[in-house]
Amino acid sequence: MKRIRFKGGIPIKYFTVLLLALALVACSQENTEESFVNEGPPPFTDEEIFAYAEEHQIEIPAILNTSDNDYAAILGNNELHQLYKDENDETVSVVQQIGNGDLEFGSLNAIIYLVIRDKDLLERGERLDINHESGAFSSELVQIDEDSYYTLFDTDRRVEGSVTGAQMIIYDARGETIFEQDLKN
Repeated sequence: MKRIRFKGGIPIKYFTVLLLALALVACSQENTEESFVNEGPPPFTDEEIFAYAEEHQIEIPAILNTSDNDYAAILGNNELHQLYKDENDETVSVVQQIGNGDLEFGSLNAIIYLVIRDKDLLERGERLDINHESGAFSSELVQIDEDSYYTLFDTDRRVEGSVTGAQMIIYDARGETIFEQDLKN
């Protein structure tokens, strides 16, 4: 029986064993990755969020679809809607009324919301910082419309339960503090 060898001198049977071993390793890695896939309901799509808003007649100034897609939030009509999916893949919501004052700053579970309608703050404000018990958020004050500024911030579930300790600071163009407020729940 004649032995077949590749140019480097490796017998074909060893080459075949090597290929089989690589195939097994590739298959085992594929199965390992699948075992870590979230077994819960699929994440929210933008279409699902907009369909919920349309169904509930919400004008949307701000949407938050969390990085892990565990939940989503819609801020509109002086309400904050936090959306979850139950075990049957049905959308469930928790709704919190928010005021219609010049400045509304609060939280619902792990979401911090801010609405600014104060014309002086909108004209003078340049940057916003929100500090909470497990992190911070900073943003330019960019108005969606000329009468208001809206933002939603996800504490990324670093907060157990609801956010209770947070502070919001607004700075002018020179970096000087023009307004501060602590979170009131």
